[in-house]
Amino acid sequence: MIIIQSRVIQKEDSDTMKLSALAITSCLLIQSAAFAAPPPPPPSPTVITGGVRQTVTEHGIVGLDMRILPEGVSYPLVQRVFKNTPASLHGMQPGDYIMEIDNETTIGKSVTDIDAMISDIPGTPVLFTLLRAGRILRIQLNVAPASSVGYKLGNN
Repeated sequence: MIIIQSRVIQKEDSDTMKLSALAITSCLLIQSAAFAAPPPPPPSPTVITGGVRQTVTEHGIVGLDMRILPEGVSYPLVQRVFKNTPASLHGMQPGDYIMEIDNETTIGKSVTDIDAMISDIPGTPVLFTLLRAGRILRIQLNVAPASSVGYKLGNN
């Protein structure tokens, strides 16, 4: 419902009429915005894999837990690799240092930044460059649907 208030203007002054029209228009805009329907929810993310557009209805998982070490050590350290996840199936191990994700350095990044670098869309390929016992390794894996490895968000 929109309430319109009007008033009688006795002067024929064009400036007064313009200001009154502007005030009424502003009042209508403010009141109509208050009664407007809420915006629709954002659309589900989509991904194109092999030329096929898919709507993402589930989060993905790589399957590792990492932490940023105190100053002086620049790369995040893999602390834990979850069983039956892409990380474990492709040989990632606790003690690996993550140097790059998809050719982007991890130096100076927070855990939140690094999580954002790893897609959570199932089927997305992710390239890890690791440092293990003085050797550099490259591991490419695909993000798996969380349900396919028995994990739900919030459960470890």
